[in-house]
Amino acid sequence: MQLPCENWFFGAMWLHQHGYPVVALMGSSCSETQAELLVSIVHHEGWIWLMPDGDEPGTRMAHALFEQVSPYRFMRCVKMEPHRLRNDSRIPRC
Repeated sequence: MQLPCENWFFGAMWLHQHGYPVVALMGSSCSETQAELLVSIVHHEGWIWLMPDGDEPGTRMAHALFEQVSPYRFMRCVKMEPHRLRNDSRIPRC
């Protein structure tokens, strides 16, 4: 099993709508319980594809997850562009 792991729910919803099993940590940290759950649902030969936003909270989430999960499962990080879901020119910038 290959499991994408997002840090926010919009990315997770997009992946789910396109048929991928996915989890979202919903923030910039990873609790011990979240790490244990990830390890338990991905078999020993499986991968966790970490897809954090390329901003500072996404980087914090990636580091927290790597520290807790990488000793037990193979992980690959694909850093996404910050605010990639807000780059539509019709959406006003704050």
